[in-house]
Amino acid sequence: MDCLRKAIEDENYLEITALIHKRAPLWEMIRIDIPAMGLERLVSLTPEVWDGAAVAEVRKLVVAIEEAVEKAGKLKEDMV
Repeated sequence: MDCLRKAIEDENYLEITALIHKRAPLWEMIRIDIPAMGLERLVSLTPEVWDGAAVAEVRKLVVAIEEAVEKAGKLKEDMV
C-alpha cells in the first residue's frame, strides 16, 4: 500500500498501473469492494489519459484494500 500511495503522490501512472496489474489477482481473491472490470480499466490506461477521476478510483481502491485487511485482522482475532 505504501508503494501505491507513493506512486499516487508522485503522479507516477506507470507505477500505479504496474502495481494494480501485479496485485489485482490477490485483491480479487480477497474480494475487495472494487469490481474486477474497474481494476482492468485502470490497468489499461496509458499515462497520457490519467486524470483526476482515475486517481480518485485508485484512492478508492486503497481504502477498499485497507478495509479488507482490517476485516481479515478482526476475523483472525475472533478465531483465537
